[in-house]
Amino acid sequence: MQFTIKGDDLMAKPVVYILDDDADMVEISSLILSGLDVKIKKYTDARKMLAEFDGCEEGCLLVDFQMPERSGLQVLEEIRGWLPLFPAVLLTGHADVDITLKAMKIGAFDLLQKPVAEHELLELVGNALAWSKNIRLKNADSVALWAAMQSLTRRELEVLDIILAGFSSREIGEKLNISRFTSDHHRANILSKLKLPTIGALLSQVTRAKLLFENNDANFRSTTAKNS
Repeated sequence: MQFTIKGDDLMAKPVVYILDDDADMVEISSLILSGLDVKIKKYTDARKMLAEFDGCEEGCLLVDFQMPERSGLQVLEEIRGWLPLFPAVLLTGHADVDITLKAMKIGAFDLLQKPVAEHELLELVGNALAWSKNIRLKNADSVALWAAMQSLTRRELEVLDIILAGFSSREIGEKLNISRFTSDHHRANILSKLKLPTIGALLSQVTRAKLLFENNDANFRSTTAKNS
């Protein structure tokens, strides 16, 4: 998976991933969406979809809630970091309050109850695609940085959080029980992966990206949609 959003990526045709263990449902959804100017990627296997998923693309994901190997919620959890950029719609046969709350907490764009009406699917996917396009156009630098952040290791993310809290390399080492050399190595890797020249640039730009994308809730989506 790539982690840099280039100008060509912003001009490419948006992609809709469809994931459902029911092949017939995948084909029905694909047929409904075939009139849109999008590239459709169809999957009945969650592992294959996750292996091929590219959150740098403009687009959205349609994922079934009830699947045998991984539930739709588990799939969303695995790509959680991308959801502020790549909206996901959860399809479910019984959208109760518990499922809805869990999906929204993870960062789902919306839920749609089966059987899906054609006009509802088209409208919701259209809204998701418009939202994905709008957020990328209006916040291109932060989008590219957020995408690059998804390449950081778990340890690098821990170090990043401590850097953002204002601690030095020595203090990072003390907090994580690692040497000063290892702490400096992590800092250098983070700057390299994020293509940032200094810790000062990291503090300002990562903080801005986090403010934009970390709280990916309904209010944020509504605000973005109104500005489109």
